[in-house]
Amino acid sequence: MAKKGLIYSIERDGKLPKYRANQYIIGIWEFSVNNLDVDLIRDMEEYFPTLFHEAWKVPQLLTIPVGRSLTPQHEVLSYEQAEELVRAQDKFVVAPCICRREHTMVEKGCDRPEETCLIFGTAADYYLRNGLGRLTDLEETLEILDLAEKVGFVLQPSNAKKAVNICLCCGCCCQVLKNIKRHPIVNLNTCEGCGDCVDRCQMEALELHDNTVTPDVDRVSCYGAQA
Repeated sequence: MAKKGLIYSIERDGKLPKYRANQYIIGIWEFSVNNLDVDLIRDMEEYFPTLFHEAWKVPQLLTIPVGRSLTPQHEVLSYEQAEELVRAQDKFVVAPCICRREHTMVEKGCDRPEETCLIFGTAADYYLRNGLGRLTDLEETLEILDLAEKVGFVLQPSNAKKAVNICLCCGCCCQVLKNIKRHPIVNLNTCEGCGDCVDRCQMEALELHDNTVTPDVDRVSCYGAQA
């Protein structure tokens, strides 16, 4: 069952293995990344809005703001800083993004990199045992974070102080961001009209009018993404 991703296992040398139930997302669904088929993807596309708005009582992912403050009042806790979170780890795995893979399989994908999900700790052991990702090191993991900055990914670690993963998400494929866009919320006072963020905004929250960036009044969906 652990091999199929139906339960979670922690296995260490010289110790009895431990098992626990997996939630469906984040959990069983992500562990199906190597076993996707078009029918399953279509069923999940139909189910995701119900899951997001009715089943999830606690958000499963956090969003890490870009690593530069826009105002001196902006304060971010240390565990929300991606680089600090990564440097605190001692084992690193990179895995395919199931969201970009599923969208590519049904010809709705984008041209952004697929192998970008960062996994740490006991979760890294689980991924390696079950062929879900490959072992990497601190240097390459930081290079992937640099790539995320260039591409404009939204960095979303698991919703815990001791995160075991960071998802590098795009607004066109990530099921979390896609569903947030269906129910938009934004602070209309945050945009300074610099123009650099229109193409980078994964939430499609901005428009350019007369050389001025303004929130899209029909989709004001700012989620603290990198801009």
